[in-house]
Amino acid sequence: WKCNDGGEKLPATWIAMSLSAMGVNSSSVWSETAYVRQLTSLGFTNITVKSIGAQVFSGWKGLLPNSLLQHLDYGIIVASKAGGTGATTKSQSTRKKRVAIIG
Repeated sequence: WKCNDGGEKLPATWIAMSLSAMGVNSSSVWSETAYVRQLTSLGFTNITVKSIGAQVFSGWKGLLPNSLLQHLDYGIIVASKAGGTGATTKSQSTRKKRVAIIG
């Protein structure tokens, strides 16, 4: 299935129900393409996505059916954002921005 990220279809009902039972709203789950598109629209560059689903879900193999696990993934997304134009203070230029996306 593909996620609801602007024109893509929603997951099958049974997947959406399974995600809901785990506390995940399936309408807020995006595909990798959607995350990259959204970050790009916000001015981020050098976007990389690393799938870590195999490591995250390895402990779930005996508890969740493979028919569900094949649709689940986790990712680490790293991106850069250039500073604005004009002068910045040292605290502004050295402050790190962190974003966590939990779905």
